[in-house]
Formats: sequence, C-alpha cells, structure tokens
Amino acid sequence: MCLLLVRLFFGWSYIGDRLIKDVGYYEDNGWYDGFLSVKPTDVRARDKLLYDFEVAPALRRVKLVAGAAAIFFLLSAFFLSSVAPEDPYTYLNTDYLNALRADDDLAAREQMQRAASGRPAYCDDRYYRAMSSGNGCR
Repeated sequence: MCLLLVRLFFGWSYIGDRLIKDVGYYEDNGWYDGFLSVKPTDVRARDKLLYDFEVAPALRRVKLVAGAAAIFFLLSAFFLSSVAPEDPYTYLNTDYLNALRADDDLAAREQMQRAASGRPAYCDDRYYRAMSSGNGCR
C-alpha cells in the first residue's frame, strides 16, 4: 500500500511540476535532441487550469489517504503492543517451571487454564507439537 501511494504521489507530482513550469522540455526522438521552450500565454493558462482542477485534487487525495494509512498503522501498532503479552513463552522459562514445581496452587491454576482452552499443553510449543504430529491441537 505504501509503495502504491508513493508511486501515485511522485507520478502526480511530476505531472504537476511539468504543468506549473513556464518552460517546457520537449524531445523529438530521444534524449539527444531535446530542447527547452517557453510556453505561450494560452498554453500556460490551460496548464494552470489543468493543474488546479485535475492534479491538485489528486495530490490532495493521495496525501489524505497516505495520512490516514499512516495514522491507522500507528494506531494498530500501538494497540497491538498494548494487547500483546510481554513474553508469550513465559511458561518455558526455567524460573517459571521451577515455580510450578514448587507451588502446587500455581500448578493447579496453570492446569485449569490449559484445560479451559480445550487443547493439550504441548500445542503451544512448536517442537512438542511437531513431535506429536499436531494431534489434538486443532
């Protein structure tokens, strides 16, 4: 999405730049035979109208969509960081596992939480899920 918006912005900016300038660059057949020419008054007036009614609104829309996309991205990143757990693999931490071995209440709560999800405990670990061929994890 960002690449598309950047491409649209630079395309419309290039066209707008060519329309606003009083001097135009023209090529006959290739890069080697181009020349600069001052635009006549009527062509300048036509180009100004084209810029005002075609290019400027398109540039405004592209800037508006890019701003909205940037705001949406920042908000979604903020909400994801506020909702996502700090460390989703805390249950694999050796300190946590030692605490489970020592504290029967914590072990019971962990077992109840795993049972409430309806999935075996090995489903949360990639290695053990692969070893069990994913049985019961769906």
